[in-house]
Parts: sequence; C-alpha cells; structure tokens
Amino acid sequence: FLYFIEEGGKMLPFKYNDRILVLGDGNLTFTRALCTMNGVDPENVVTSTLEPDECICVETLDDLVDMGCFCITQPVDATYKKVWKILGRDPYDYVLFNFPHTGYNQTLCPEEGIASNQTLLFDVFSNLRRQPFVTRRTKLRISTKTTFPYSEWDIEDVADEAGWKFRSVTEFDCDLFAGQGYRHQTTRARSVRVDVSEAVTWTFVKA
Repeated sequence: FLYFIEEGGKMLPFKYNDRILVLGDGNLTFTRALCTMNGVDPENVVTSTLEPDECICVETLDDLVDMGCFCITQPVDATYKKVWKILGRDPYDYVLFNFPHTGYNQTLCPEEGIASNQTLLFDVFSNLRRQPFVTRRTKLRISTKTTFPYSEWDIEDVADEAGWKFRSVTEFDCDLFAGQGYRHQTTRARSVRVDVSEAVTWTFVKA
C-alpha cells in the first residue's frame, strides 16, 4: 500500500505499521521530516547517526522524542559487526541510509574517492546482511547523488557482490523532504550548500 503525503500529493512506499530504521542521519532532520508525513507512524521509526554529539540539535531531538520516534543518542556505525547490540534484533521492514560517504575529497582525487566509497558501501551491505534485524522481507533503501563521481560508484554491482538483489531506483524527492525541514548534513562540515536535487533512491533486498 502507498500512503499519500498531504503536501503536494506525494507518496511514500510505507505502510503505516512498517518498522523503519534510519542510519547515518547526521542532524536527524530527514527523520523529523519523515515523521511529520501522513502514512508514517513515528513510534515505528528508529533513527541514528554516526556522530551524535557533533551533529544533533537538541530542538530536533526533542521534536522527535515528542512525536514518539526512538532516537539512539550513541554513535551507530553501520559497518560494526555487532551493531545489533545497539539496534536490537526485532526485524525492520525498511532500512534507510541517505547519502553515505566516507568524507574523502573526491575533487582532489576522484579515483581514490570512488574506491573509498565503494568499500564503504560494500562493508555496509555485507554487514547489514548478517544482522538479525534484516530479513528477506526487509527493503534496504540507499540514496545517492547521480552526478560524477557518485555515478561511478556502481552501487548495483557492489550490492550484488555483497549478496543483495536490486529491486528498483526512484527519484529522491529533495523538495518534498526539504519542505518538512530536511537539511542535508555533509560527512565533513562545509561552508557551501550541497545540492542533492539530482539524487535517486536505490532499493535492494537480500539475494
């Protein structure tokens, strides 16, 4: 079932009772935007970030807690083999990971940056596949930019090598989430705004 989002008549691919895990959400503004949308039950959403002490705004955290979202305030590394000890064993219907990035400056050396991020993606895919909260029904949705050098990450091939099957690719509706307060958080602090208008969301399931 697809539930309509009131703003602009947009839709998200979630059932109201779906359990959703958000990984690496920097400042948590994506999760807050998600939880304000019709068709998503905040009490079924668990969110996390790699560097909570540096990224999370107290106001955003308070908003999420008030909505009933479970916020993990300790660092969560998606490549940590025993991450289930933090995230639990109960299965999720969806795992969302927006714009994973090692922080490597791809402008200085695109080839090394591409390799660095392919390694990160492979480690994330491989590790999540072994976690008890990821089942064959779990859909892993990873959003990436489509411009160079992100277009050279070959995410489908990396996923396949790590034991995941490609299901679909759709537009990442940045305007929809930005309208609900989403602000993209870069891996390394930058003084310029990063354009994520040309981005897509890849959906995978365990092979």
